[in-house]
Amino acid sequence: MLGSILLHSLAVKKPVSLTDIAAKTGYTVAEITDTCNWLIEIGCPLSLEASDRIVLERTIVPLETERIRLLVSEADSELGKSFECFESIDSTNRYLMNLPAAQLRHKQVCLAEHMTAGRGRQFRKWHGGAFENVILSIAWCFSRDVQHLSGLSLAIAVIVVRCLNRFSSVRFQVKWPNDILVDGQKLSGILVELRNDAAVIGIGVNCSLTVEQRLEIGQPATSLSQVMDEPVDRSQLIAALLIDLAEGLERFSDSGLEPFRDDWLRLHAYQHRRMRVEGRPGREGVVKGIDPSGALILELDSGELMAVNSGEVTVL
Repeated sequence: MLGSILLHSLAVKKPVSLTDIAAKTGYTVAEITDTCNWLIEIGCPLSLEASDRIVLERTIVPLETERIRLLVSEADSELGKSFECFESIDSTNRYLMNLPAAQLRHKQVCLAEHMTAGRGRQFRKWHGGAFENVILSIAWCFSRDVQHLSGLSLAIAVIVVRCLNRFSSVRFQVKWPNDILVDGQKLSGILVELRNDAAVIGIGVNCSLTVEQRLEIGQPATSLSQVMDEPVDRSQLIAALLIDLAEGLERFSDSGLEPFRDDWLRLHAYQHRRMRVEGRPGREGVVKGIDPSGALILELDSGELMAVNSGEVTVL
């Protein structure tokens, strides 16, 4: 975790000698230099001066992994046991999905500061700055066939919003089937993948995005730093989110979508708006809500009600 160690040792706009950092951390100058170059390459706001000094351009606070583990363990000892954090990984979901069956445990958590191949629904790339956002996945083993766990992503969206509401009075909303919005701009995404009797649930929350990163995303996007008055403590947010997920998923395991349905409808950004299901002619109408399975209900111009179980929807 040399990247985290290095970032913890820097103060904004105060040049520090790589030699001094090496002496304080016990790493070699070459190791410190390689890590600095890697951090710069993945987008951290660092610059190396010709005099062999490094400067942090704006505040970056790496995750405090042990603090997260302690906070989580105090609420749920099992949740705190299966817990890994990576400075860089291809995908937290892929990591859990690719574990041998004997190694994938209930409530297993994978966190990351940076993903090289993060993805969302429809195989879209997940964009997010390194060491600045929430990137996590959790495995959850269900006692019933996961193929029938319809509505799971909707329930998770409600859990995430409930958690965010404890940190901010911002009006967070949901978009079917798995996005969290602020003023129509994407703040968070959810990816649910199924494996035997388990679901691997990936959640990304934009805590800080530069102008360049927002342009890369290709759709209106925002971050907590843009909508909140005070910077969010990522470690505290992740701990709270994991605890809330464990509690909420237990409830979903027992009762399905129903305990979350009213809140989802209240939070839905496009309720009673006209929407189109992309790539499916004739699938256009006014949103009337969701059915007990989580399918989006559209009222077509003919008056017919249509249940949409999959696809991308666009507000008109």
